[in-house]
This record gives sequence, C-alpha cells and structure tokens, in this order.
Amino acid sequence: MEAISIVVTDDHPAVLHGVVDVLKSNSDMNVVAACTSGTAALRAIRELAPTVAVVDILMPGLNGLDLVASISAERCPTNVVVLTATASEEQLTRHSPSLFSVFGVLPQAVSGCHRI
Repeated sequence: MEAISIVVTDDHPAVLHGVVDVLKSNSDMNVVAACTSGTAALRAIRELAPTVAVVDILMPGLNGLDLVASISAERCPTNVVVLTATASEEQLTRHSPSLFSVFGVLPQAVSGCHRI
C-alpha cells in the first residue's frame, strides 16, 4: 500500500513541527511539505497533489478558510483536515460553505490531561 501523502500548514513553528513529527512517526504517512503560510501551502498542493492537507485556520495572508476555498474552487483532489484552536466544526461549516469539502476538524487545544 502506498503511503498517504500529506501537506501540513501552520504559522506556529512548534505546532507545525509537532504535527509533522507525529505524522512522520507513522510509516503509512509521508509528509511531502511543511508550510508556514497559506500561499506556500496552496503552491505545494497544486504542485504535489497530496492525498491530505492539514490546515490551520488562523494564519496571516492567505488564511486557512481562504486556502480551503481555493482548494475547493480549483477542484484539487486533496482532502482537507482543519486544525484550529478557535472554532468548532459546526461554527466553521456554518460560516464557510467551502468547508463542506473539509474531511475533518482537529482542535489544537485539549482541555485536561490525557494519558498516552
């Protein structure tokens, strides 16, 4: 089975590197680009056509919502997983019709502690 190709986008280096490290630890996943802006991510998605893009919503410049809208408008085959600390899936889909193409929403913040 071929590894799932992934583009990860977040403007916070610690979050970006953390997500990339977790994904790289899985042999079924291949991070093909780690981007710190929506503009860089869109360029990588166009060029690399990854299976999945993990996208932060709040970024300067081309934010995650605009990035998702561009991916949707261009009919890119990439599935999108939104990474956000600020909004629920219901809030996001209610405010942005382009997010109906989003595969899932992962909250950055986790309340309490979880044993791993």
